[in-house]
Amino acid sequence: MVKLSSHGTRKTPKKELSESTDKKTYGLERIKIDPMFTEKGPGDISLDANYRWAVIEAMLKELGLTRFHVHSFDRFIDEDLVSIIEQNSRVDAQVGVYVDFKVDGQVKIDTKPQVGEDLIFTPQECRWMEITYSIPLRVEFVVKKLRFQETPYGPETIEEDIKRDVIKLCDLPLIIGSRHDPYLNEYMRKDFAWMLSIGEDPTIPDGYAIINGSERVFLPREETVRGRIIVEELKGTSAVSSKFKVSAWITTPGIYRNRVSVYISRKDMQVVVRFPQVSPNKYVPLMVLVRALGLTIGDFIRLVVPEYFSEGKYHDIVQLLFLNIKMAPTEALKSQEEALKELFKYIQRVGLSRLIRVATDAQKIALVKDVLNRYFLSHLGTSEDSYYLKAYYLARIVRRAAMVYLGYAQADDRDHYKNKRLKMVGDFLRELFSFAWREFIRASRTALATRAADFEAGRFSHKDILKTEKISEVVNRSLATGTWPTRVTGVTETFGQLNQIEMISHLRRVKNILISRAQAKHGKPEARDLHPTQWGRICITTTSEGTMCGLTKQLALSAYVSVGLRKQEREQLIKEILPKIGLEAVEIKTGWFPVGLTPVFIDGVIVGVCRNPKDFVRRFREYRRKGIVPWEANIKYWEEWNEVHINADSGRILRPLIIVENGKPKLTKAHAKKLLEGEMKFTDLIKNGIIEMLDAEEEEDAYIAIWEKDLSPAHTHLE
Repeated sequence: MVKLSSHGTRKTPKKELSESTDKKTYGLERIKIDPMFTEKGPGDISLDANYRWAVIEAMLKELGLTRFHVHSFDRFIDEDLVSIIEQNSRVDAQVGVYVDFKVDGQVKIDTKPQVGEDLIFTPQECRWMEITYSIPLRVEFVVKKLRFQETPYGPETIEEDIKRDVIKLCDLPLIIGSRHDPYLNEYMRKDFAWMLSIGEDPTIPDGYAIINGSERVFLPREETVRGRIIVEELKGTSAVSSKFKVSAWITTPGIYRNRVSVYISRKDMQVVVRFPQVSPNKYVPLMVLVRALGLTIGDFIRLVVPEYFSEGKYHDIVQLLFLNIKMAPTEALKSQEEALKELFKYIQRVGLSRLIRVATDAQKIALVKDVLNRYFLSHLGTSEDSYYLKAYYLARIVRRAAMVYLGYAQADDRDHYKNKRLKMVGDFLRELFSFAWREFIRASRTALATRAADFEAGRFSHKDILKTEKISEVVNRSLATGTWPTRVTGVTETFGQLNQIEMISHLRRVKNILISRAQAKHGKPEARDLHPTQWGRICITTTSEGTMCGLTKQLALSAYVSVGLRKQEREQLIKEILPKIGLEAVEIKTGWFPVGLTPVFIDGVIVGVCRNPKDFVRRFREYRRKGIVPWEANIKYWEEWNEVHINADSGRILRPLIIVENGKPKLTKAHAKKLLEGEMKFTDLIKNGIIEMLDAEEEEDAYIAIWEKDLSPAHTHLE
């Protein structure tokens, strides 16, 4: 019989050491001979560690120990690359001819090697020649010429296609095991004879890269979740902590960490805001920013506390907002234009001191609007049409901060794993390629401006205009040094291959992205501490010694890193599934107020409202247990905030739990036997409502028993 030690490791008695183990079954055949399998019948629910271990082994067999690296890379190729190019798809120098990478309205990329053009070496050959194991990245483009034509209604601009072609942008490094891997993809790795024929060890796990002949690992980095509001009480002796009592902030998703923070003063309850491009040591009065976004004070109060108008609640918050009206400059509150001119005083720009003396009011207003478009909650929109939506998010931030300040709710624990995400290989490559793409567009635009006439006349090839060497230069430099353009260092590490255990351990290692070795001695001590939400997600015993103790961690055996829903799955969830359980679509524009409604967010972005949040959450979980809602999606209703949050993004650490109903686990010995005999897979247990994969946020609603003997009708899950 296979037993578990107190540390969760598998131990085999000496009398069983001689039994053969099939690598493809992960040792499951050792449980087949368990005499307890002679018991039959659906009423047999006694589950000791052996049967629950069968579930974990089935999970590892289907989902893999290191496959999350591969899934992250595949998503980068399939979705992120297209998204990056779509956001900046033109090389246009305003010379009457331009290059567009959107052909027939879409970006078309290709990563398949072309016969006669590309030399794709095997991984072993790349090691010998000290080159990077990569695939070519090609994209289709069209050259368009602008000409003017007179019409009865005046001159009209007509675009004419003069050339279509495909260009190779760069060679992308491959993650071993990727779907795009020509030699070692998921299906080829199952053929041991094939792997041996190309010089590969079939037992080495996938998920690493070969860069300049060296095997490297992209280590997941732990970072604070983006797009979600976090509130904390400020403590300590810093200048900010001594001045302000509460801080609520949100970091926008994307490459750059654009952070919007709201502070409430300790002495006079003044609410102020900081965001990128605001001068150092300056804080924008809340009401000035509200008026600059085009809202009246009354509209903003309705967004902050709609319950005050429907139920008479949160009178203290309304009083706090009225107090801030008195603190704001009177002239700035008269109109949006006056507020924009007042906000100009807080904006930091190169040559601003000279600009103040010579700029007209119209120039000042245009400059401030540009800052609000590009730097204030830019993930919600980059035009004036998004101001009301941005004001709504600002209202939610102020609401959260005021509720903590006045004692209606507790501050967030930033070390809680609901506030953490793992930055994977696909995220790092997205940052790198996005930076490289901007450099490529900038250099190509300059070349087009200087050679436009010759290019239009056909005297120059598109290769002379499109400076693809800029992409290769940025990518190769970053991969060689391990230093990203975002100034993050140590992105990759040499793959440790002392033995099988070390290889798997290295691929499941997690680092803290915020604290480097140089800063570790003076870093926050809480970052090193164990947190209750790490249970089942982070190994409690394995960490580095020395200065990085507690900052370098290992994923627990049962931990699974979410890949995130794909674009089609997300759209189906929002448009087809959620409306069936109570989601109401809303258009957040001037005049809309959420009175009597609960906002529903997916990954921090509002997608609608619901009227009965508890019933909405209950039905969501029922749909997920039936396999209608994707099993990676998690949900939580925060009653104190009156918000429903659905998490469907990548980088969350999920763990499996057995569903319990009426004090009895839904997993039976019959299910375990089907797992062992291959009649059922781990994901079948999920789709049939037997097992659930929960993240740290949804686990707040779970009442979990460690042992079956502890189960009661109140329990919802079993370890």
